[in-house]
Amino acid sequence: MGRLFRAAEVTGADFVSAFRHDRTGEGAIRSIYSFFYNGLVHAVFGIALRDVNFSCKLFRRELLTGLPLRSEGSFIDVELLARCAARGARIQQIGLDYFPRTRGVSTLSSPRVVFRILRDMARLAPEIRAERRTRRP
Repeated sequence: MGRLFRAAEVTGADFVSAFRHDRTGEGAIRSIYSFFYNGLVHAVFGIALRDVNFSCKLFRRELLTGLPLRSEGSFIDVELLARCAARGARIQQIGLDYFPRTRGVSTLSSPRVVFRILRDMARLAPEIRAERRTRRP
């Protein structure tokens, strides 16, 4: 957490989103999914981040004021980032060492979860992009 706070302080960022340095322990399929998902998020929302779904994030409390988060699943990370970016938040990324899970199995790449993410993206993208267009400089 100290690294996130320092990054926000040094850069003046409103939102610090971490990315995982080495994800090879997750397997090739997961790496491919992540590559395409991060690319899709960049294409749809204009957010060029390396690892949008890494849960390690730090943001200013004011960003949540009036923020209409609608996703209830795995799309919540992207929705939060995209809505904050649409409102002009300065987003900074920092790399962190990542240690793969030792127990349990991720369900993020299951067909059901992937379908829900894509459904939420299709449903919320027009609303989020409209926020960006109507934002005052």
